[in-house]
Amino acid sequence: MLPTTPTRLMSPSTIIGPSVTADDPYLLGTPDANLSLKETWVRNQLNERASEYKQVRKLSVVVGTWNVNQKVPGADCSMEEWLHLDLDPDIIAVGLQEIDMTAQAMIKQETDASVDWVAALDSEIFGAKSRYVRVCFFRKILTT
Repeated sequence: MLPTTPTRLMSPSTIIGPSVTADDPYLLGTPDANLSLKETWVRNQLNERASEYKQVRKLSVVVGTWNVNQKVPGADCSMEEWLHLDLDPDIIAVGLQEIDMTAQAMIKQETDASVDWVAALDSEIFGAKSRYVRVCFFRKILTT
């Protein structure tokens, strides 16, 4: 039998729970009037147990992109200053443009020039005392 009393509208802090407020930037989403009772309950449970599965901390990130203009890295090519390795960032993301613009490069996954640049970056970032690990490497070919 369905309840005969009208459903009470709840404030966002009531839906989320007493220890979390609606303006918390780390919520699993904000309350929405269109959520079902089950979805609201699931969000509430996840937010209440967030400390069990989530860790919030500040990260320093260096992101750089470099148009190398089809040049190869020379022996005197040091990227340490450009990558701000002296700041000991938590994450380093690098994008290189125009490594090899030949027709052959558009077909091949790897070219001599790309191998040289990867080796140069590896020697700068992944040195003997490095704490960094490569997470991803990919090559994208843009066509008009």
